[in-house]
Amino acid sequence: ESKGVAVRGSRAQIDMDKYRIVARNKLLKLKNLEISQEQVCELIYENGSVVGVKTNLQNTYEAKKVILTTGTFLNGLIHVGENKLTAGRVGELASVNLGQNLLSTSLKMGRLKTGTCPRVDAKSIDFDVLEIQYGDQNPKAFSFRTKNFNPIQLPCYIA
Repeated sequence: ESKGVAVRGSRAQIDMDKYRIVARNKLLKLKNLEISQEQVCELIYENGSVVGVKTNLQNTYEAKKVILTTGTFLNGLIHVGENKLTAGRVGELASVNLGQNLLSTSLKMGRLKTGTCPRVDAKSIDFDVLEIQYGDQNPKAFSFRTKNFNPIQLPCYIA
């Protein structure tokens, strides 16, 4: 059963460093825009509405609108073996304070799994009780430069 186009869609991060520089330079040229790189730790409420944010540097910013784009950092959690650690991407922090702040509201919270699937020794699996799922019959190469794309595909198994 399909999970939708966005889940199936191929994507790449190309020229991330160049993009960051170009985007930042464009933003810095805009009038009436102040840029501050801080971590939002708390939402400020007034009469049941969000009217600003507090940051890790103890700054307060008032706003008519607040848009949160938390990605996977909100209460970010990574698994290393049996250990669970709060974290963002490599070398970046999870947004734990904001996550805790949001949990204290009536907002419905959820979590999507991202990242690498666990490694399992194939000898420990009873494949007979699993549903087999084959790859695409005519897989397409990710790059238009790729010629003669005939990958060896391994099936997936669904519990």
